[in-house]
Amino acid sequence: MLDFNLKKIIEDFDTQNLLKFLENNQKLKLDDNDFKLLKESKITGFSIFHFTKDDFLSIGLKRGPAIAITVLIQSINEGLLYY
Repeated sequence: MLDFNLKKIIEDFDTQNLLKFLENNQKLKLDDNDFKLLKESKITGFSIFHFTKDDFLSIGLKRGPAIAITVLIQSINEGLLYY
């Protein structure tokens, strides 16, 4: 079995591919408005790893989605999620 470094894969995502990745993660419970805010902010796979919860809040995301995305990114950074 091969393990792929999920962070390295995501870092290469443009905004559109990042949004697809987030959309496929059902646990996040993101809605159309959340995706609109992320798209308008032009967040890429590289930049999302440098965002904090407060950064997500500053672009207009509500607290729940901001925390959910932050936890997902922390899990990927810690190597707890693999592709």
